Amino acid sequence: QLMGDQDWKSYVDPKYERRLNGELYVVDKNGVMIKDENWFSYYEGIKMQQRLAQKYNLDYLSINQDEYLNFNCNIDELNLNGLFGENGSIDYINALC
Repeated sequence: QLMGDQDWKSYVDPKYERRLNGELYVVDKNGVMIKDENWFSYYEGIKMQQRLAQKYNLDYLSINQDEYLNFNCNIDELNLNGLFGENGSIDYINALC
């Protein structure tokens, strides 16, 4: 789930999302900016992540990649910069628990 999320954030979001005056918009194929927070069903995914974290009693996941001793990603095209660290995907899931 996290790897798929990161792939989406790396390649899909930047292509279709824009910020204007601090507000997030989606740009459709005609270049029209639409203010719709559910455009990508992103918030449904967040709800699922929250349910999984609660079900498996995930109190805290480390945001430091070095603490995952066997972590290995062989997909060169996948940008993992948004997965670890402050404000990364793992940090976001921690906030839901």
